[in-house]
Amino acid sequence: MITLTGLQKSWERPVLSNLSLHVPEGCLYGLIGPAAAGKSVVLKMIAGLMRPDRGDVQVSGQDVLQMTESELTQHRKGIGMVFQNNALFDFMSVEANIAFPLRRLFDLPETEISRRVAQRGLGLPLDAVDANRRRPRRVAQAEDRTKRAASAVHPHRSRTRV
Repeated sequence: MITLTGLQKSWERPVLSNLSLHVPEGCLYGLIGPAAAGKSVVLKMIAGLMRPDRGDVQVSGQDVLQMTESELTQHRKGIGMVFQNNALFDFMSVEANIAFPLRRLFDLPETEISRRVAQRGLGLPLDAVDANRRRPRRVAQAEDRTKRAASAVHPHRSRTRV
């Protein structure tokens, strides 16, 4: 069950203004709307990746905004999201996007995470020097990097990832 109450979020302009939503357990909902309407912002708040300026976020009876980092890690393990045609998180570098599931889902040393991130960064075009440190919207081949990020989690398995 997901309950959002009075969510507000603004940057240069209001993105969410007093949004409330209740999704009963076992129901399937879709968020549909024009670009920049706040759909991804809502999903990021449900996952605990972004905090609202005001409002409450409850998932399965737990207050996401009051969770510790350890609790958020457990919470996120039960959530699967792919944003806007497999795009990367726009607030992280490509390197951070590749490392994100490795840090969240596995108990890997940072050296192994760095090795996998570097391995997945191979094959960058020559004109994309240092592209891994840029934000995804500046990287022309973001979808390709998403596939590499998914394969970093299970590099030896060949299967469809959603």
